[in-house]
Amino acid sequence: MRAARILVLPLLLLALAACSAAHGETPRESPVARSSPTPVPPSPSTEGDGDVRVAIVGDSLTAVSYVDFADGHFDPTSWVNDVLVGRYVFAGGWARPGATTTDMLAHVTPLDADVLIVLAGTNDVTHSVSLARSESNLEAIAARVVAACVMVSAIPPLDAHAAAAAAYNESIRPFVRDHGWRWVDPWGALRAGDHYRAGLTNDGIHPTAAGEHLVGAALHADLDAVLATGR
Repeated sequence: MRAARILVLPLLLLALAACSAAHGETPRESPVARSSPTPVPPSPSTEGDGDVRVAIVGDSLTAVSYVDFADGHFDPTSWVNDVLVGRYVFAGGWARPGATTTDMLAHVTPLDADVLIVLAGTNDVTHSVSLARSESNLEAIAARVVAACVMVSAIPPLDAHAAAAAAYNESIRPFVRDHGWRWVDPWGALRAGDHYRAGLTNDGIHPTAAGEHLVGAALHADLDAVLATGR
C-alpha cells in the first residue's frame, strides 16, 4: 500500500468502523445470461489518497444479465455504476444471475476492502434455502471479504411471494445488526407496501433500469453518510 494512502487510512477507517452505529432505513434472473459485449470498466484500479475500496457480492439484482461481473464488467443498467463513482473504486467481488448465498460463498475469493456490500437472498427465498443456511453463508462471505464496514442490503419485493420476501428481510435484519454490520434498505422508493411500485418492475422480481438507478443512488448516499459522519 502506498505511503500516501497510509496517511489518510486512519481517518477513513475511523469513519468506516462506525458504519454499524446507524442502520440505513431509508431478482433479475434473466432467461439467458450474457457476457458483456461492450464492458463498462470499473473505477480506476490505481488507488488515490482518498479512495474507498468497495467489494460487492450479489445476484442478478447486481449483475443484471452479465456473467463476468467478477472481472469488472458491469451491465450499463446495474446500480453498481451509480455507486462506483468518485472516490468509490471496485475492490472485487462476485455476482451472477440466479445465485443463492450458497453460490456466492462458493465463488467469491478472499479480498481486502474498505467496504463490503452484499445484496443477497432473493434466490434463497425462491429456492427455499433455510434462514439458518442464509445466515451461515453471509457470515462466511463476510469472513472471506475482509472489510472495515459490512453493508447488508434488504432484498426487493417479490410480487409473487410478497410475504416470504418481507419475512426474509424481517428475519435477516436483526441478524445483521447483531453482527455489528450495517443494514441498508435502498428499495423504499420502489415499494408500495410489500410489492413493487407500478412501473418500476417488468416481472415482479427485478427493478427496471430506472429502479436500478434509484437503488444505486440510495446506496451511494448511504456510503457518503457513513464516511461523512461515521454513523
